[in-house]
Amino acid sequence: MAELGYQEGRNFTFDYIQTPNIEGYEKDYRELAARKVDVFLAVGNEPALRAALSAADGKPIVFLAIDFDPLAKGYVASLSHPGGNVTGIFVRQLELAAKHAARRCGSRVAARSAGAAAGDVTRGIKTGKMRTPQ
Repeated sequence: MAELGYQEGRNFTFDYIQTPNIEGYEKDYRELAARKVDVFLAVGNEPALRAALSAADGKPIVFLAIDFDPLAKGYVASLSHPGGNVTGIFVRQLELAAKHAARRCGSRVAARSAGAAAGDVTRGIKTGKMRTPQ
């Protein structure tokens, strides 16, 4: 994010909501939508992207697909030209995932706020919001 000019506390903040299980995605993405985030981030599994799609109401969604192929599943027309309000990356090398997601988000969207969800099999689900301080 720093490479893109973002500095936490100066021009954005990122808040987390801890969700104990995948069933909490829908509720937490609706909460992020109520906070009026500019961009939704769906990181990890397919249920995260489905929940973001359900709550986004046409707002941009950036995904980092870990356990599914978004092209094969029909979420995007292509990875280079996804179309619609959904864009992102499908990374099989997890160590590159965070770097690619930050670049993709910054190159496609001029946003002041973003909502995110990330799944972790052993620690539950994290959702969050990035927003510009007022």
